[in-house]
Amino acid sequence: MVKYIRGALVRTKNREKVGINIFIQLGKNKVVSAGDIIGIFDLDTTTIKRTTRDFLKNNERQKKVEVISDEIPRSFVICKKEKAPRSDMKVILSPLNAATLNKNKK
Repeated sequence: MVKYIRGALVRTKNREKVGINIFIQLGKNKVVSAGDIIGIFDLDTTTIKRTTRDFLKNNERQKKVEVISDEIPRSFVICKKEKAPRSDMKVILSPLNAATLNKNKK
C-alpha cells in the first residue's frame, strides 16, 4: 500500500494564491486535509486506558466512527467534519500505523 501526501494550490475567488493544502491518505481511498486532523493515535497503546475505550465506544454509538478498511485497524484519527466547527468531529479507523501517518503529516 502506498502512503503519500498530496498538495493542492488553494486560491481565493479573485485568483490570489493563498497557500498549499496538504492531504494525507489514511488508507484505501480515504484522503483527509491535514488541517482537519485534530489528532492521530495508535490503537495498541492508547486503548489501554479506559477513558480512550469509552471515548471510542461513545463515538461509535453516536455514529461518528468511520471504518475505511476491512483490515485490522492500527490507528484512529480524530478529524473535524468538513465545513463544520471543531466541536463536531469524527473518528476514522485506519489500517496504517500511527507513526507513519504522523510522519506523513509533518
